[in-house]
Amino acid sequence: MDDQTKPEPQVIDHLDARLGAIAFARHCEGRQFPLNAILLEMLSEHFSHRTERRGSGFTQATRWLADLINRPRTDQDWRYFISAAQSRDPHASVEGNPQTGFGLLQWRAILDSFVPIHAGQATLLDLFRALTEHPASKAPVLAPIAAEKLKIGTCPLAEQFFLEVACGRIRRGGRIHVVCDDAGTPVLLEKRGLGDEHSAISIAPVQIQQITLPAGTLIGLDYSDAILEHAHPCKNQRGFILSTRKIAAFRYLRLTTLAVSPKDRQLCFSSHFHQQVENALFLPDSATIQQLHQFANEQL
Repeated sequence: MDDQTKPEPQVIDHLDARLGAIAFARHCEGRQFPLNAILLEMLSEHFSHRTERRGSGFTQATRWLADLINRPRTDQDWRYFISAAQSRDPHASVEGNPQTGFGLLQWRAILDSFVPIHAGQATLLDLFRALTEHPASKAPVLAPIAAEKLKIGTCPLAEQFFLEVACGRIRRGGRIHVVCDDAGTPVLLEKRGLGDEHSAISIAPVQIQQITLPAGTLIGLDYSDAILEHAHPCKNQRGFILSTRKIAAFRYLRLTTLAVSPKDRQLCFSSHFHQQVENALFLPDSATIQQLHQFANEQL
């Protein structure tokens, strides 16, 4: 082989994800819990989810959770994860029916006993667990929740401008607002004049509807620009310091690639991550939430 010719990289991340999904599906079957078919397709990185618009099965799965995460919690949330037909079964109970063998207790037992195969699977299972156990959390609460979907895009390139901010770059005409909790600690960065308006990324864990979401979560904001009239400007960049109390409504959108460490992104987000690389986004393989947190602190 010519010294100047480099071999093509071996892309096996989506195959690893499929193996993880198969292992999880078999784990569910062993406990007589029929997993939702659409969710299983996503976790298995089916080609229909590995598209330019959806990104990857993993990305799509985090979008799929939005409807459930943005609802008020009930003891029926576990049904979201079960097959559609079984979800309507009157014998399926909160406790779990000995004859049918599935219910909330079975779902919790599955999550507690399964060992994740990779970091992305662990992140998703943590969300699954939070959606059915509602553990206590000290993370700041984002409320109220927008009743309807916000007109904010969640395509695989939504991270583009946040990756640039992590590297200290804000395009001409763009602004970055730092949203702080009641203690004055930065929890969100919102971009304005940079793609879709009112798109924000969490730079610390936050709660929506009793669910603790990791740093790196894409969140939609809704508010009137009138709140900017009395807001303090950022110290070093264009933008303002806002309070979560001044935001009219929030809405969970999906997890971004920044929600996992750089070393895990290719495996977790597979084709979504590859799309970021192919579109020459700013350092998708090394930018971190810590850099965004540092940016936010420098504006106070």
